[in-house]
Amino acid sequence: MRYALRFLSIIGLVSVAVAVGAANRTWTDKTGKHKTEAELVEATADSVVLKLSDGKTKTVLLDRLSEADQKFVAEHLAAKSADEKDTSTKPAAKGGDAAAVRKVAGKFFDDLVSDDQTALGETLTAAAKQQLTAGGSPVQSLPKPDSARLVKLGKATIEGEEAILAFKIRIGGTNQEAKLHLRRESGEWKIRAVSATPPEGVEQTIDFEGAANAAATAEGETPGVPAPGEPLPTEDYPKKSPFAGVRWQDSQPEVKVGEEWFKLVSLNELPASEIVAFSRRTFGSEWRKRFEEDLVELLTLMGHPPQDEVTLVVQSLTSSETWVREGVAMTEANRQAIRVSAPAEPMPDAGLTVPEGDAQEVLKFIADLQKDPRLAQDQTFRKQAITLMLAAADKVFGLEGATKTQLTTAAGHKLQALQALIGSDVTDLNEQIEAFAQQIKQHELADVERPLEALTLRMELQTADKPAAATAALKKIDRFLAEGAIGPAEIILASVAAQLAEQMQYRGMKHADIAEAINRLAEPLAASSIKEVAAIGNQLLGKARRLGLVGNPMELRGLTWNGQPLDMSQFEGKVVLVDFWATWCGPCIAEMPNIKKNYDQYHEQGFDVIAISIDRDLKALRAYVEKEQVPWTVVADNHEENPRSDNMSDLYGVNSIPCTILIGRDGKVVALNIRGTDLDKQLEKLIGSGG
Repeated sequence: MRYALRFLSIIGLVSVAVAVGAANRTWTDKTGKHKTEAELVEATADSVVLKLSDGKTKTVLLDRLSEADQKFVAEHLAAKSADEKDTSTKPAAKGGDAAAVRKVAGKFFDDLVSDDQTALGETLTAAAKQQLTAGGSPVQSLPKPDSARLVKLGKATIEGEEAILAFKIRIGGTNQEAKLHLRRESGEWKIRAVSATPPEGVEQTIDFEGAANAAATAEGETPGVPAPGEPLPTEDYPKKSPFAGVRWQDSQPEVKVGEEWFKLVSLNELPASEIVAFSRRTFGSEWRKRFEEDLVELLTLMGHPPQDEVTLVVQSLTSSETWVREGVAMTEANRQAIRVSAPAEPMPDAGLTVPEGDAQEVLKFIADLQKDPRLAQDQTFRKQAITLMLAAADKVFGLEGATKTQLTTAAGHKLQALQALIGSDVTDLNEQIEAFAQQIKQHELADVERPLEALTLRMELQTADKPAAATAALKKIDRFLAEGAIGPAEIILASVAAQLAEQMQYRGMKHADIAEAINRLAEPLAASSIKEVAAIGNQLLGKARRLGLVGNPMELRGLTWNGQPLDMSQFEGKVVLVDFWATWCGPCIAEMPNIKKNYDQYHEQGFDVIAISIDRDLKALRAYVEKEQVPWTVVADNHEENPRSDNMSDLYGVNSIPCTILIGRDGKVVALNIRGTDLDKQLEKLIGSGG
């Protein structure tokens, strides 16, 4: 429900929202093929919020439902509208509300400083609290208490069920103006987001209810929440997979291709780390399950719908050797095998100790431990298992007669276990890594030296809490990538480092500096003679190019949906929204009414839109444009006559949609990821005031 309210308030299409609370009924989509049992929780003139049998809610646009369902909703709206109208005209008790808003804000900052996660959650909206409980909440990307101090709470602005409270915070010796965004839930004010204007002058918002990786969201990644316009049935996505099995080492997927198991490095040039990170943000606690069973949906939401065959880059489980697997079939049989595969027999807790056997027996113990399903379900068991893995690997190092291959395998297991400890409460991790480095040196395990150094550098960057420390760590990573061959460890390090660099914008690092850092990370990969590695590097170069756009011109070219060359001269002197989208993207379609509203309001004053579709099905694109009578320019990025060099999503590293970029009258980019009310505010600033 919260997402529907937020969306409707953004697009401003309706003035009445009716809380229905009706009994369960069968809902049918407009094709008549899909049905679902759900309770109608809320209805508006454009959408409904349904409570499904599992307790989750889903927002669906009315035009996606059958005529009978639309009629049912219309009758409810008619019956309730009089009461709602009467309620909406009652004046709000703004004095009391303002005091309540300030009170919850004060508690929020107190709890943030005390780092009391439980108490902090009580000040947040239900959705934001859920993100905090699940871990990886955007709240945790806020400046550390020792580097930020609240100076003053300002004035509260209250409009209906939404409120904004201005405040001033001191970060790094500089006072900064910011705002808390609140919503009334069950009669109490709760915090849902914070926004601030950094030195670049573009307001940015951290949405506590949204994606766990707020940095990705701020730069155009698809928010990790169900969106209005998202298809009601998940059955629309083919249930296929290229893997016959999937298992996990922390957040690293190991996949079965044919009869062999490998570490997954990339899929269709997408680093495995990015796919996993996106799944975490989008599906929360179900991220592993959705990766395993709904891979087509996951990749489609990322903006990369797979074809019937995919290209995989995989790595040996026992060495750094890497292979490219082209033409791997996406099959329903693989996906079914993943679903029905029985988990490994859980190992008993009692007496769970490292065996007193030879190296082969000890290594089998580690392998069996890694398959235990409790690793992903029980944090207490997980800690115990990691400790046992480390001890077992050390035992192999101490055994006489252990072969070089067995020692290398043990080192690989230990490396994974140490990697799993990054970000944990282990206080001697640095000492453990130093001791491990000595073991590798003693046994002359050259294959493990660079992966260990990559792990050390990643840990240094991940623990950097200020731009200076992050910059220093990134420079070390640059040198590391330039000094040796590019393998899986280097690819993973560069991809993770790029993600972490993006997050540093919330700790004061400028967009231009982040773009430069990612550019340096990408260059060694892009120069690789291995096509798949070069593709990952080029994708990172595109991301750097996009992040560096603010304050600079944006080059655009291509063919429109009807095959005409894009004529940029017609946009000179205008404020232009560049919108990367697709007809199959629910959040993209959901944002269209907001774009249309602003287009109608400001077009005559110099506002225009260039919608760059990444659809591969040009018939679907043509049908949508003609049916909706889209009034602005629509570019077909994958038009059959468009050369690959003119593909704008490649040029700007767009790997998730919607992704929007706002260009000012001078032809220079004003802001990234502008949607909803942010678009309203920017256009009011640039056009409404005569700018």
